[in-house]
Amino acid sequence: EGYPTIIGDDVTIGHCALLHACRLESNSFVGMRATMMDGAVIEGHAMLAAGGLLTPGKTIPKNQLWAGSPAKYLRDLTGADIAQFDLRTSQYAELGREYHEN
Repeated sequence: EGYPTIIGDDVTIGHCALLHACRLESNSFVGMRATMMDGAVIEGHAMLAAGGLLTPGKTIPKNQLWAGSPAKYLRDLTGADIAQFDLRTSQYAELGREYHEN
């Protein structure tokens, strides 16, 4: 019963984000203090902005930015936006390795 929480590869999850019974596809982004509820999905190269609330069963389609509470479509992401996803995930992974070694 219910939904598992599934997190794909190279996903960025901001500080204090709350993920409950939802799915984040690979290369997605969840901003700081954002909340995802039961059955919500963020597709690849899509973003829930900081403080956003993705209500149960909602899906953020690929290449879109949603924001607000409840979250709504804000705009399509640019190539430069999406390039930042890759930059952030590699930076966070490197920081994790540094902290683990020390």
